[in-house]
Amino acid sequence: MHDDSRMSLHGLPLCSPAAAARRTDPVTSQATAMLAGGVRADRSTEDKEAWCRAAESSEREFVTGRLFDLGIAGWINLEKKNNKYAHDLNLNVRCDLKEITTPFFMAAELFGLEAQYAVSVNCKDMTRYRSIYPGIIVIFDVCWQDNLKMERGSMTYTVNAMRQTHVGFLDDIRRAVQKAGNKKHEYKNRRGDTDGNAKDSWVFDVRELQEMK
Repeated sequence: MHDDSRMSLHGLPLCSPAAAARRTDPVTSQATAMLAGGVRADRSTEDKEAWCRAAESSEREFVTGRLFDLGIAGWINLEKKNNKYAHDLNLNVRCDLKEITTPFFMAAELFGLEAQYAVSVNCKDMTRYRSIYPGIIVIFDVCWQDNLKMERGSMTYTVNAMRQTHVGFLDDIRRAVQKAGNKKHEYKNRRGDTDGNAKDSWVFDVRELQEMK
């Protein structure tokens, strides 16, 4: 007799697509799709406790397997010992911090962006991240103190006091830069710099990145 079931890493039967198609007990189309993708067939879709137990096993396999392969340190949230509905994992990932305390007061005129939310990242940093730390998260900690302003001729530029912290992977930052029109700020005083200072930066709206709250 042909057995079209498969075995999981724990030696428990997994339902094959063909077996899922032959099931006669009523299940939703979503559950059928999950079964066809390799989810345990002998677990009721309404049995939350069983699904939670299975998730614990999957989390362990993910931490010791997939995260290890990706070179990311992670561990199961210890809070789950007492609260099975707590978030699953904690990760230890590479991050770089950008502390931003000086606004681009003329961002509207130069880049078409609100000075309140315009930030920058050095072009050379982005290139370096790509080559050495492609999975890095960059943190933009924006802190405008009270009464920040700049006077230029007869114009006075101001921003409101604000503290916001946003984070993004490199692709998130790239999309934010693209949405802002790939605008660059060039540091005129650094054109002949030989000390390694950045000569230009990408400027974008920090709200395009996820805010930490």
